[in-house]
Amino acid sequence: MTGGFSKSRMKIFRNILFVFGLLLMVYPYESSVVPAVRIQVLDVEGKPASNVLIKQEWLHFSIESNKNIQYSRTDDWGYVSFPERTARAPFIWRLFSTLSNLLTQGGLHASFGGYSRVTAYGDNPSVWIFVEYVPGRPFPNHIKLQSWSVNAYP
Repeated sequence: MTGGFSKSRMKIFRNILFVFGLLLMVYPYESSVVPAVRIQVLDVEGKPASNVLIKQEWLHFSIESNKNIQYSRTDDWGYVSFPERTARAPFIWRLFSTLSNLLTQGGLHASFGGYSRVTAYGDNPSVWIFVEYVPGRPFPNHIKLQSWSVNAYP
């Protein structure tokens, strides 16, 4: 045969591409859900608040079905840090989950990608504050506890 692939070589090449594509569909690759965060918590007077209970919640809507939660406390200077949050899932699961979100959450109300909320709880149940992660934007450097007419409990 002159020039080009024989039919048997072309069939082998197609089979290799098929297996490679299949592996790409089922290999669980890692995605960032939310970046690492370091926030200083200030009390209602604007001073660093030490030993404040902090709750971080995070979820990747296209990968996970349940949110994750971790509690921590601020240090002596009011700082709290959480590491980058990641999730692993194969492409086929991401596709299925995205379609499921579209169908079960009414299309326009469906959620995708990463989500995180950091909530700080003061000593009094009516003193608290939270901040939500917006993809593409950093968390704020600090948050200030506020007094509300509604109580919040961890």
